[in-house]
Amino acid sequence: MNRGRELFEYLKQPGSARGIILAPSAPPISHTPTGIEVALNLVLDASDISDTLDHLFAESAPVGGSIMPTGSGTFSFGQKGVGRIRVSYATQRGSYVLAITAIPYDIPKPAEISDSPDVIESLAKIIASGEKVFVAINGPDTISTDTFVYSVLQLVNGSSRNIISILQPELAYLMGHSDSVIMQSELGIDTPDLKSGLAAASRFKANIFYISNIEEEDDHPVIRQALASRNVVILSSVSQSPAVLADRYAAPISALMPEGTTLKQLHYHVYPKTNGKLNIIASQN
Repeated sequence: MNRGRELFEYLKQPGSARGIILAPSAPPISHTPTGIEVALNLVLDASDISDTLDHLFAESAPVGGSIMPTGSGTFSFGQKGVGRIRVSYATQRGSYVLAITAIPYDIPKPAEISDSPDVIESLAKIIASGEKVFVAINGPDTISTDTFVYSVLQLVNGSSRNIISILQPELAYLMGHSDSVIMQSELGIDTPDLKSGLAAASRFKANIFYISNIEEEDDHPVIRQALASRNVVILSSVSQSPAVLADRYAAPISALMPEGTTLKQLHYHVYPKTNGKLNIIASQN
């Protein structure tokens, strides 16, 4: 039996967990700040999960284009009252296992994520000023780096006119348009890869780019050239330090910029503290 409606009702609830895992012969479970909880008081069998996956996939497919997925993969779609839903699926022992995530709208404010909100507010003012800026961010996980950047960009969004392009393997938050226009793309879903995503954003003349968790294999002349024409470039990485990101991208970007143009560089280390907030260490190059 398709359980999509019950899952959506759960995800709509205020304060509910943002993700649910479905596995055969077990109840749907959610990860919460205090541990794992049962999301729905029922036990699913393999056919329940298969029917639910078929229903969810049909939500994401064009009219008349739904074909039951096989193997493993990820897709996403919008759901009224819930937001954007991301579904990851895989098979184990011949049955499907699903991870269903509701991408949140509620981007945290600076004071909610840091004991030094002035660091976030200061970066937002620099980005909104129109200066040529390169921002390199490193942290132990993408949750920390993405939360920091989204909090910054939400301030920029509400205080200046820009076209902001966000490219991520998985969207961390949904950001609505305010004073700025927001373009958010999931790599592998909305756009095939990073180069394609940058090309699309460039056609719309996005002047602020955020690329989340950029990896060594993403280094490419086409990417550097696309970034060189933007006002603000923000790169985050778990595997690469701000200094490495600057060597790989800031120096080549500077070389491609018009003579007499200065590129301001800002580096940040972001990591979670024991009180649940982020420690943000800033340095300027």
